[in-house]
Amino acid sequence: MAPPNPAELQWVRAPQQARSHDTLARLLDAAEAMLEEAPWDQCTVAALVARGRSSIGAFYARFPDKDSLLQHLHQRRSTDGVHTADAALASERWAGVPIEPLIRAVVAFVAQDYVDHAGLHREIVRRNSTDARFRERSAHVAGHVVRLMALLLEERRQEIDVDDTLRAADMLHRILYSVLDQSVQFVDRPPGPVALTPPLLVEAIVRAMLGYLGVRAASPRGKP
Repeated sequence: MAPPNPAELQWVRAPQQARSHDTLARLLDAAEAMLEEAPWDQCTVAALVARGRSSIGAFYARFPDKDSLLQHLHQRRSTDGVHTADAALASERWAGVPIEPLIRAVVAFVAQDYVDHAGLHREIVRRNSTDARFRERSAHVAGHVVRLMALLLEERRQEIDVDDTLRAADMLHRILYSVLDQSVQFVDRPPGPVALTPPLLVEAIVRAMLGYLGVRAASPRGKP
């Protein structure tokens, strides 16, 4: 069975509960878009409401300050992250697919999200180090992803060389997200002496993850 193309994996937006959330959704969309253009501390309320087709009065009727909107944005992102993980890591999606193409597709999907939403991820990384609410939400999503990945590993025990699939899934998550989190923090230069193109970065992550699982990568090395 051919593995799903990474492009077939989609970010899943949780359903809105009521139409009254439309104004909030527009402001959250505006905030998410603006983070791709400038750091959060440079995003003004006036610019946010203009982009979100709202007003200053409506903004402050809903939020006490700009950072409260950011909290809502991270809450939405975290909720969507759980829905996305449920769809992307569903056991039936990967039935019959060996571990290497599974890992490759998932890494490529997550890495592309970091490219498409680098500003948002950069702000989440920064806030996770200073805000307990951000850390709690991020940890909740991470735990959900790890448990789903552990189930996929358990189904492929004959392919991998690990004793504890939950611990292994946790390490795969750490490898993937620590590298990608570092990559978005260095906006204008590589974090070390070697600059990696996105394909080479994906290939390096895949090989690190497969190596941890005791799997020798069969596919050719990525090229820039």
